[in-house]
Amino acid sequence: MNEKKAPSTLVVGFALFSMFFGSGNLIFPLMLGAKYQAYFYVCVAGFVITAVLLPTLGIMAMIPARGRFEKLFDGLVKPEMARWFFLLVLIFWIPLGSGPRCVLLAHASISTYFIYTPPILIFSLLFLILVYICVLNRGRLIDILGKALTPLLLISISAMVISSFSGGYMGQSSYQPFDIFIASLVDGYYTQDLIAAIFFSSALVTMLHQSMSNTRQIMKKTWRGGLLAVAMLAIIYGALMASSAIHGEYLQGLSGDRLVAAMAHIALGSTLGGISSLAVSLACFTTEIALVVVMADFLSAKFLGLRYGKYAIGLTLSVIWMLSLLDFAGLMTIIAPAMQVIYPVLFFLVLRLLWRTRSQIRSHQ
Repeated sequence: MNEKKAPSTLVVGFALFSMFFGSGNLIFPLMLGAKYQAYFYVCVAGFVITAVLLPTLGIMAMIPARGRFEKLFDGLVKPEMARWFFLLVLIFWIPLGSGPRCVLLAHASISTYFIYTPPILIFSLLFLILVYICVLNRGRLIDILGKALTPLLLISISAMVISSFSGGYMGQSSYQPFDIFIASLVDGYYTQDLIAAIFFSSALVTMLHQSMSNTRQIMKKTWRGGLLAVAMLAIIYGALMASSAIHGEYLQGLSGDRLVAAMAHIALGSTLGGISSLAVSLACFTTEIALVVVMADFLSAKFLGLRYGKYAIGLTLSVIWMLSLLDFAGLMTIIAPAMQVIYPVLFFLVLRLLWRTRSQIRSHQ
């Protein structure tokens, strides 16, 4: 393919942002702002560390690794053992966790404002069929995410946030700033975007190879696009926390799947409140596409064989569909214990790879 048709850094940044920005990235900032109100800026400081800076480290680690996440285990264990560890990570993260969770939250959001919404069994099937179509056209995936879906998602979120600033007030918080900071750090950890950074950066590098042949340029574009994506995340997190802090008295105590719809109803009224369903559904959909790409590529490359790529996609979507028939609490009982072990291990491996890369650079100077 002609390199002149390669996506721009802006499109790459938008595409990476849409991969990161799932339903949880909307819900957690709104919950924090609503709970701590006048101290929302403390929430921003804590949340950005774990939900933005840690993913940035993940992207930085994947640049010298050229998108090969296997390098995280270089010098520690045999490649065969590393392969099984990454399979375990992906299973708990995607088909048993974030994959069905995206479906559930998209369904909950749409059902809030539409008179008729198909039951979850039918909705999930239709939702995942659309995902399957997009994944099969992955040659155009970066353009789809970067040029179409992400701008629409940003417009939807911006409309909700800007409208929310026209009324309300920030109540005082009885919590101590240090306690708020720690709580925000923990909630940022629950986004699990460090894991996303590792695998989505790898998937992005693979997709860029379909339109570019210069490896150095691919790495540079990934780095610049990654910086743009995390900067957008930080700005949106702050805006969401501020908007929910202004209307905290109406939002406190609401469950996560109702929070965004309630925020949109307050900011936009019942007529335009459907924008919230659009924002959440788009966030879930774009993230679902990226999740399935990562899982299917790993299965076909490491276990099934590259010629069985379509079967890997179908297998991944089938498991997601079955798990989407559970409720949110049921999913969390499956993935929460596993992530409490897996996430710290990955953080250690990322720091180790960055340190080794730094040492190698200094030794060649």
